[in-house]
Amino acid sequence: MTPAHCSVQSHAVRARATEDDLNKPGPSRRCVREICSMNRWEDFRVWSSTSPFREDILDDRVALVTGGGSGIGFEMARQLGLHGSKLVLFGRRANFLDEACARLRDEGIECCYSAGDVRKPDDCAAAVAVAEETYGHLNVLINGAAGMFPASMGESLSPNGFKTVVEIDVLGTYNMSAAALPALKKTGQAVVINTTVPPHFLRGQMWWVSHMQAAKAAVTTMSQSMAKEWAEYGIRCCNVAPGAIADTPAALKQGNRAALTSEAELSPDGIPVARHVPLGRMG
Repeated sequence: MTPAHCSVQSHAVRARATEDDLNKPGPSRRCVREICSMNRWEDFRVWSSTSPFREDILDDRVALVTGGGSGIGFEMARQLGLHGSKLVLFGRRANFLDEACARLRDEGIECCYSAGDVRKPDDCAAAVAVAEETYGHLNVLINGAAGMFPASMGESLSPNGFKTVVEIDVLGTYNMSAAALPALKKTGQAVVINTTVPPHFLRGQMWWVSHMQAAKAAVTTMSQSMAKEWAEYGIRCCNVAPGAIADTPAALKQGNRAALTSEAELSPDGIPVARHVPLGRMG
């Protein structure tokens, strides 16, 4: 956060933050604390919705994003693209991917797509080939493809349903990562981001999502192995565990109307309210 960016938040913050606070290279802890303590949505909305990074900071990145046609995967891809990254979206439905790319191009983002199934190694290899042939290299992989539907173990959750979620999440993450490894190694400086879930899911504390919890626990530990084994190639491996996010396909499948902007009680900045979240709203 630059001094200029921090200073526009509010006159109150500007008055109370010292020059040293504003000149810190990263987000000033005092600046964040002051804004949150004010309890003013307008100030917080400006602070949270404005990127402190240059629009071209990722212009040397080519990112392959599985599950990039909708939901969290789409928004992760979009944010990379808004900062200069070139994108390859990967998913099963070509029409979704085509529409997603059109939306991204409308924002000036360079992107293409490859339709396929992460459970099939040949489809994963084809997506990597698209990235290299279109943009010359691949140095970012986001494993965002996932399966999820609410079901009760031994009752509404069939063995095939359990198997499907585990295959998409776990086998899909492995297949895509293995297919991308040769391309990532060529760059000598790459990153793999695996989408997992917050710790309470990993401890099995939620109902009706045993298949997802088991799968994401496997992905989480796989990432740790990946990070150790691929570090020598200059490849970093990270887990990202999104919390409660509004307007996702998972919210629709769960029938969670409180997570849909069109139907939920909204905070003053137009985001669904979530009182169990410290910020009081969803992401």
